[in-house]
Amino acid sequence: MPSAAIFDASVVVRWVVDDPLTPAAIEAGKIWAPVAPTLLGSEFANALRGQARAGRYERDWCLLQMGRLTRLIDLRDEREYWPLALKLGLERDHAVYDCVYIAMAISLALPLITADSRLTRKFADLPGLDLRPLQTG
Repeated sequence: MPSAAIFDASVVVRWVVDDPLTPAAIEAGKIWAPVAPTLLGSEFANALRGQARAGRYERDWCLLQMGRLTRLIDLRDEREYWPLALKLGLERDHAVYDCVYIAMAISLALPLITADSRLTRKFADLPGLDLRPLQTG
């Protein structure tokens, strides 16, 4: 059984939406047992909405992917990570919802798998964070 890792929405969306990082995202999902805060569901839904709005995917296809989400990843309550997420967001001037993933990864001592280059730049040097950015090829 693979070890657990925190996956953010930038990776999970690529499991279903075609992108240059899709193969790396899918491979990461095979290597690690994916875990995320429940807020991932809202971010995933919003990304699918954007894809439908842009005409890339049909509405029904997006709804089907949304229905599959809880079978693809272990979603966990994030309320206990909010104080640390806020602290990190204030210290690094970054969106607190992204910092929830970081706080969860630090608190659970799990790697954070991300395709978010801005997050990677801002937090690569954060003590206690095992950051694993997705890369092409």
